[in-house]
Amino acid sequence: MKDELANKSNQEQRREFIKTATKLSGIVALLGISAESFGAIISAPGVQDQDLDPRMRAIRLLFTEAMDRGEMSGAIDRYRREAQLSDNQVAALKSITKEELTALRSLRGKLMPLRMAVMSSGARVTGPETGPVPPYGDPIRRAIARGNLQEMKNTAANARKWLADVNSALAQLDSSIKKIGG
Repeated sequence: MKDELANKSNQEQRREFIKTATKLSGIVALLGISAESFGAIISAPGVQDQDLDPRMRAIRLLFTEAMDRGEMSGAIDRYRREAQLSDNQVAALKSITKEELTALRSLRGKLMPLRMAVMSSGARVTGPETGPVPPYGDPIRRAIARGNLQEMKNTAANARKWLADVNSALAQLDSSIKKIGG
């Protein structure tokens, strides 16, 4: 009986973890940043501000403040303009709960300091879409609108890489589903 209760509790914790991870990955994708960049954002001590473009610096500061204070609204108010957040992005960020921020704060101490995935051969990268970009229309259209050929090539390559990563993860998920019997 005790083992059954422990197993049930463990399963519930796993479900909550998966739910939170899925939610946060959606928000990260909506922000147009890679999982690596998000890892660097929440492990902020290893990131040098001068190496970040202004948008990524603002997003890092937003998350750092939100994790430290345990609430998103004030941080969003302070960094929304610099982070170039749309109304949809703000709504998604505001859905992050105090408990989820606490979980992120606890992860911060466990992650090795990471470099942001927004760097390009040591040079400062400008423009909001610098890391692997989810292939949503907005980041792609913004790159086209800016007209910078190298940025457009980078955006296309990053979107293709992101699609390949998603397809690989989806194949692993389908395999796991088949193994479980679904």
